[in-house]
Amino acid sequence: MMRELFRHEYLSTRKPLAVIAGWLCLVGFVGLIPAAVPIPIVGPVSLVIAIVCFVGLTPALLGYLIFSYWHTMYGRLGYFTMTIPVRGRMIYWTKVLYALMVVAAGIVVSAASLAVATFANDIGSRLPIGTTLGSAWEVITEIYGTAALPLTLIIIVQIVLFVLALPAVMSISAQARFNHLGVGAPIIGAILLYLTYQLTSLVAMMFIPIGIFMGGPNAGKLVAEGMWDSVVKAVPAQAEEAMPDVLGLGMLITATLLTVWLVWWGIRSIGRRTSLR
Repeated sequence: MMRELFRHEYLSTRKPLAVIAGWLCLVGFVGLIPAAVPIPIVGPVSLVIAIVCFVGLTPALLGYLIFSYWHTMYGRLGYFTMTIPVRGRMIYWTKVLYALMVVAAGIVVSAASLAVATFANDIGSRLPIGTTLGSAWEVITEIYGTAALPLTLIIIVQIVLFVLALPAVMSISAQARFNHLGVGAPIIGAILLYLTYQLTSLVAMMFIPIGIFMGGPNAGKLVAEGMWDSVVKAVPAQAEEAMPDVLGLGMLITATLLTVWLVWWGIRSIGRRTSLR
């Protein structure tokens, strides 16, 4: 049954997703032409527009899927969705796994498109192809060293947790006691989710004794301490030395626990407390 749900999700969203991705990529790649020629004034502006399109591709796709989740679960199509003879958890996991696949594809396309944008900048600047991309990578590795890969993994984990949590919050917001708020309920829920994540992550980063070195010869290595000591040492230092040398990883623990709790609550809400207007 999950395969049929997944197929239906794909068929019902493929056209809008293709339109969003197609227009953003079209505007972006057309904008690279004046940058590669180059055309004075127009070239730099069009390059910025192209970069904005490529960077915004994944958020735009995810934004549509968020809208689709609310529309098919709690909008007019919700009456049909709730008559499907499957458990709420299966509907939730089908939509979330599909969203994760779309997000992954969007990130790959965005990364490839940004690489092409750097090539266009190289052509316009009369530099060897790959110069801009290489310079950007050198800056990243110079700042973060071998910590660049762990930081990338941390970002990926946070994206996955976000994609899991947001639909759950929307399902929680669809309970009868929040019905009078209408579409304002998921908006308020998303704001509360953000604030809760930020506050718990800040405390966890500071005080949970697990972190990663951000610079120096130990960059990328785990350490049994949070960020508090590094922050205390960095505050009175000179501006160029004022960056903490440890990034607390406790945020991943609290964010994961919070997400697990929200997913459980959200799935429970789908099956027991959904209220369609």
